[in-house]
Amino acid sequence: MTRVLLTVLLVIGMAPAAAQTPVTATGIIRGRVASADGRPVKQVVVRVLGTTVRMQRGGLTDENGRYELKDLAGDTYTITINHSRFFAIDTARRTPSAGKRVTLRSGEILERVDIIVSRTSAITGRVTDEDGEPVEGAEVQPLQLQFVSGHRQLMEGGRSRRTNDLGQFRLYGLQPGQYVISAMPATAGTNRLPGYALTYYPGTPAVAEAHFVVVEIGRDRENVDVRLSPGRNARVSGMAIAADNRPFNGSLILANSQRSGGLSAPPRQLPVQADGTFDIRNVPPGEYVLQTFVFTGDREGQFAMQYVTVGDEDVKGVALRAFRGSNLAGRITLEGDASDAKPSAFSIMPFPADFDLAPMTGNGYRAQIRADWTFDMKGLFGPTRLNLSGAPAGWMITAVRSGGIDVTDTPLIFGRPNQSLDDLEVVLTNRSSSVSGTVADARSQAITDSVVIVFATDNNRWYRESRFLRYTFAEPDGSFDVRGLPAAEYFVAAVDWMQPSPGFGEWQDPEVLEALARRASRVTLADGQRAHLALKLVPR
Repeated sequence: MTRVLLTVLLVIGMAPAAAQTPVTATGIIRGRVASADGRPVKQVVVRVLGTTVRMQRGGLTDENGRYELKDLAGDTYTITINHSRFFAIDTARRTPSAGKRVTLRSGEILERVDIIVSRTSAITGRVTDEDGEPVEGAEVQPLQLQFVSGHRQLMEGGRSRRTNDLGQFRLYGLQPGQYVISAMPATAGTNRLPGYALTYYPGTPAVAEAHFVVVEIGRDRENVDVRLSPGRNARVSGMAIAADNRPFNGSLILANSQRSGGLSAPPRQLPVQADGTFDIRNVPPGEYVLQTFVFTGDREGQFAMQYVTVGDEDVKGVALRAFRGSNLAGRITLEGDASDAKPSAFSIMPFPADFDLAPMTGNGYRAQIRADWTFDMKGLFGPTRLNLSGAPAGWMITAVRSGGIDVTDTPLIFGRPNQSLDDLEVVLTNRSSSVSGTVADARSQAITDSVVIVFATDNNRWYRESRFLRYTFAEPDGSFDVRGLPAAEYFVAAVDWMQPSPGFGEWQDPEVLEALARRASRVTLADGQRAHLALKLVPR
């Protein structure tokens, strides 16, 4: 659910590229939104997002569930719906659908682009104390396991709800999947209930001992009762100091550290008091990382981190001292056909290799390339790799050198002023390798809805934002094309069900990749080589 909503939010917030690039926008897409039994679904927002021109349109279904999206340029579009009580499904696989993809030619009218939907589900139950008495005003939250920032952790899977006077709750608007349910008694007001810790279904304060609740498509889960765990969790307190020795003016993030392994609870964001002190309550036993980050202007920020081990006792006197970070300066070297290359079309982005040691919220930096192909960045923290962001199609990083030494896929260590670099060379090329082909099922029938993942056979290259890890959605005719690959040996797999998103998602999860590798095709790519494969669909 979170990924689908994220896609919708990105669509809503995206300005149509037509204002920048003149296009002929006379195409029309028409269709109907209906339930699996054929009943029309009215007043549903239908949105369409282009692939090349990045054009987006939206409209409501009428009384008969019909919609019409007009003034569209020729492109491949993804059509989605936005509604709290419905979501699109793939009727053949009985799974949620990330959207229907169609190809529209310039001036064409596409009819009967229908979307089948299912109602969202609910989880209901009660929250009680150890004696079975109802707990009113407890906050109940559905959580889902996602692969984020290089490891698996629980993230918000839907809106939280409070229990009524009978201790009852109803978490609605949920798509099928596995959920962890947490319950936190009220900490203020008339329903305040001290002496109880944050508890996970069925009744444990330890997130690693939580049970998953499986929600099937179109079905509610009932009697998911949570019994609160009596006792108190620890408090973590201390002071955050800015680089100028003044109290730190920002916020804190407390999260399970990546080095702790296992299932992680959602990160918590908390305020720092005006005098720099902080007091974090209700912290279960575990290995944590505590971070602060704040922008200070001129593309700079201050950052601090500290590992914290929490047991049964309070942790006091934690000192967080912020630093301004390292600076980076370098130049771009181009290989291949650079006759049309313009510096303004490229930007370089730092990406953390370890989110314990770098801001989890990201620093938002993108180094714009100057007219002389030089660039610089300020305020870098932690082990960092450089990525090419927003580059013209076909361009990729082929080498990164510092002092003449190749550090292309090696994290650069930043954090202190004496770790700054001023001699970095980033080599870009448009002679990248690529894999294209078609996807078919076991009967050799073309598959119109699949996700193709290309990943190196060397699992040491399975890290987030790796140059050797790519995905794409197959086109409506079953074809695919993955570009921007370095020379290497790769697995290539087409899967029937996945909802990847740029920057995060299970397509980067080493466990998922390990399972796919056993059924994937293999291909070895030389520099600039184009390979063509006929893939068989891998059911999940």
